[in-house]
Amino acid sequence: MSSFVSLLQVAAVLTVAFLFTTRAIPRLVVAVGRALGFRMKPTPVTAKRLARFRRIRRGYYSFLIISTLFVASLFLELLVNSKPLAIHYGERTAFPAVAEWLDGVVFFAEINSFLRKTDFGQVGKGEVDYNAFAATVDDPSLLVAERDALAEELAAKRAKLGPPPPESARRGKKLRYKRKLKKLKKLEERLAALDEAAKVFESGDAWVLMPIYPYAPDDLRYDLPTNPPNKPIGPQRHDVVVRADGRRIEGTIISQNETEVRIRPLDAEEALTLSLAGEEGAKTRVIRRHHSALLGTDTSGRDVVPLLLYGFRISMAFALVVAFLGYCIGICVGAVQGYYGGWTDIITQRLQEIWGSIPFLFTIMIIASVVRPSFFLLAFLLVALRSWLGITFYIRGEFYREKSKDYVQAAIGHGVSDVTIMLRHILPNSLVPV
Repeated sequence: MSSFVSLLQVAAVLTVAFLFTTRAIPRLVVAVGRALGFRMKPTPVTAKRLARFRRIRRGYYSFLIISTLFVASLFLELLVNSKPLAIHYGERTAFPAVAEWLDGVVFFAEINSFLRKTDFGQVGKGEVDYNAFAATVDDPSLLVAERDALAEELAAKRAKLGPPPPESARRGKKLRYKRKLKKLKKLEERLAALDEAAKVFESGDAWVLMPIYPYAPDDLRYDLPTNPPNKPIGPQRHDVVVRADGRRIEGTIISQNETEVRIRPLDAEEALTLSLAGEEGAKTRVIRRHHSALLGTDTSGRDVVPLLLYGFRISMAFALVVAFLGYCIGICVGAVQGYYGGWTDIITQRLQEIWGSIPFLFTIMIIASVVRPSFFLLAFLLVALRSWLGITFYIRGEFYREKSKDYVQAAIGHGVSDVTIMLRHILPNSLVPV
């Protein structure tokens, strides 16, 4: 049932991404273009080219699939993440996954998605362990067992501590006693925090809403039954039965009805039958859990699914940025060469040949050894060193061909500026290579 619900969620996400890609984004681009004063209506030639592209079904549908997947990947923090979409504890409610996504979108402002453990019923410093929080929401007895174990440990240390040393005792002995008292005080504070948290979880005043796939690229999947690297693991059940005396039995539930439950423990081959009737049976709780690693893990224990999805987004964004900037620079350089010609074309061609002879790979290696490469640095290097050269030759030839036509000569004769002729008259008819 859980797998079916996950498939429905994935289908819903892809449907929304497809509608957003094919309907919302085009309308938004047209609205922004018109607001900026552009005439957002395709020419007859452009309309024919778009219609011809739609008739090439393989290419058109591939474009739609890639575009839909890329648009969906822009919201991965809300879909594939170990941080919850919403988390509630007592009077506090936060949206860490949404905050993390907004921090990436609104890059010029810092939006904090960090939540402290002490604010959400967990002991210690650092960020909330969201998977542990979700497990405690499903099974508050985990926190109760931890509290009871800590209470027993505290009682044993108090009994072992003994009476305080007399005033005549050595200074070192007094200091050791003070250190032990300090440790006991910390344990008491931790026990008080666990007791308060247990009351909140048991009262149902804590809940969490996790993403579809609740694991991030940097999460270590040590919750799986085997050590990394793990093979692909489909959705598997990991059930827990908590008896009235607090005993926990972990395994797989075979059958369950109103009077009894049969579970096969992890450390036994024979199934156990536990009664759900009577006063003790009414206190017995049955918890059903699931875990999976659809594509397994790497040698460090990181889930491969988040790595692939986030890697897909980075690769697509990098390719789009490099292609867009490279085409912009190459079109500008080729337009200047083809329109002005003469010495401008000759000198620019020689500079391109010199620039293109620079060993690309060795240049990248030298720069990477001096400066730590980042997304934008690598994109800049690819654009500056290589990606703009190829399209330059095509645009140069198209401008040479179009400049010799009558409509360009007529525009020159009417005194139209060079920039207007290049951008408004020649460029729209020279974008066939693009």
